[in-house]
Amino acid sequence: MTLTRERLRTLNQIEHVEAVVPTFRLYGWAVFDRHAQAADMVSAKPDNASLRQRILAGRLFDTSERSAVVSEFLLYQLGVTDDAAINGVVDKKLRLEFRPSAMGPASACSS
Repeated sequence: MTLTRERLRTLNQIEHVEAVVPTFRLYGWAVFDRHAQAADMVSAKPDNASLRQRILAGRLFDTSERSAVVSEFLLYQLGVTDDAAINGVVDKKLRLEFRPSAMGPASACSS
């Protein structure tokens, strides 16, 4: 079943439903500097309080920005290996690549 705007409206009209917020999950590659790493990408609302509390550097963004929030572990996998360097990645370019795969990045990495 495809999630359409009409289905979202229908779900939102069900009694006791307070909000319908679709979440998107994509699998691909994050490329930073000269490093690439398989990564899961998940949508999040800019007002996500739980996510806001976990920010170590930078800030959450508004919906009009072409920005990403990345985990400390992903930064480590991309070669940012010390705490002092974390602040240095704010406002740097991160390329996200999406490649066809039925099962996500783990299947793309295995032989």
